[in-house]
Amino acid sequence: MIDLDDAPSQFASLDASLKKRGINWITGQSDFNAIRALCESWYRDYRPAIVSTVGELDSVLAIDAHIDWLRGRVGMRTDTAKLRSTLREISRSLTREVLPAYDTARWSSATEAALDVSNSDIERRLRIVEPGLGDSYQQALRDLADHDRTTYLGPAAELREVLRSAIDALAAPMEEIKQQPWYKGHDGRPTQAERIRSILGSKERSDQPINALEVIDSAVGAIGRSTYNRASRSVHAASQSDRDEVERLRGWVDVVLAEILPS
Repeated sequence: MIDLDDAPSQFASLDASLKKRGINWITGQSDFNAIRALCESWYRDYRPAIVSTVGELDSVLAIDAHIDWLRGRVGMRTDTAKLRSTLREISRSLTREVLPAYDTARWSSATEAALDVSNSDIERRLRIVEPGLGDSYQQALRDLADHDRTTYLGPAAELREVLRSAIDALAAPMEEIKQQPWYKGHDGRPTQAERIRSILGSKERSDQPINALEVIDSAVGAIGRSTYNRASRSVHAASQSDRDEVERLRGWVDVVLAEILPS
């Protein structure tokens, strides 16, 4: 399975290696091989997965141009500063533009296709984990249904906390997650995606909704990154937390909760 979260780090890793060595020119065969491998990975693995979901965005085409330049420098004496700048630009574009667009498209699709569960059922299942989570979820839906509100900051924050608390309650212990072969972490701790993955790993595949299997298998990293980070942005950017935005957020939260909550 291709993990798109690896894409930015692949380019950033070569940039860091060149910086550490402090060389002014790229002339060695090992560096040329590393550049060639990055270009091949982009066109063979990452680009097809991205384009099949979001199409050929301007940001994807811009990366293509950078990749073509890199590929053209294989075997050619190249200014390290210029090459490093290109690597950083690719990594930034993937992190700030391409992957967020990919996540949004995947979860918009997942909200429509993967979720076959009512709000009342999610509330019931939340109460199995912790009664207070059901109360918070119910309150968020009531606030979201109130069209007279001047801000929807409250339900956005409520949904974020319901999701965070459910993950905290159901995820495997941190040290257990760290022993998994797929663990990468961030600042020495499991990411939200990895904590969710630890929950899903204990479920029988036959118990998972068929329409959600593709989402779980090919985009598990997007579960935590897109949903949890989207909630955080809604809370910290109140001016943009209008009802439509928080309604989309609720749909994504519901998809994740439908997967991780006990029946």
